[in-house]
Amino acid sequence: MTIFGYVRPGSVGCDPRAARARILKAGCPERNIAEEQPVQPGERLTVLAATLGKCRPGDTLVVESLVQLGRSFDELDQAIRALAAGRLSLTVLDQPIFSEFTITALSSLVGALRDFSRLASEERRLMGIRSAKTAGRYRGSVPKVDRDAVSALAKQGLGPTEIARRLNVSRTTVYRLRNE
Repeated sequence: MTIFGYVRPGSVGCDPRAARARILKAGCPERNIAEEQPVQPGERLTVLAATLGKCRPGDTLVVESLVQLGRSFDELDQAIRALAAGRLSLTVLDQPIFSEFTITALSSLVGALRDFSRLASEERRLMGIRSAKTAGRYRGSVPKVDRDAVSALAKQGLGPTEIARRLNVSRTTVYRLRNE
């Protein structure tokens, strides 16, 4: 069983030298500590992927905090799934409770938190839209085609495809307006 360490200096409150020292103290050899270079949002954490690629089943990955594994719930979930797929152990120095979780349980927890975060965000967005509608500040998009134009062309005997082409809208829009 080999111990690997991973440090991501861009994460909040992470001093790379201090993180490296703590990982060394946890029993990880210096040569097995990988440090991610600062990356822009949206770029892959390539050093993490390479480190996980070196690990064999039964190996342990040591990180200072869970935040090190990803910049979002999605990245964190991907990292934990990679740990599970490789049958690796995880030691989180700042949050030892996560080290006691099985990787599967941790993956389920992160997935649930990610879903909760998305649902809460969507709920807040919908509440804002309702509030704006009540205040008269949200009316939706401006209609792109006149219902009367669709009706007039339909009365001339044109089919939905030809009406859509002439009015520069989709056939779905033509069908929706005809059925209203």
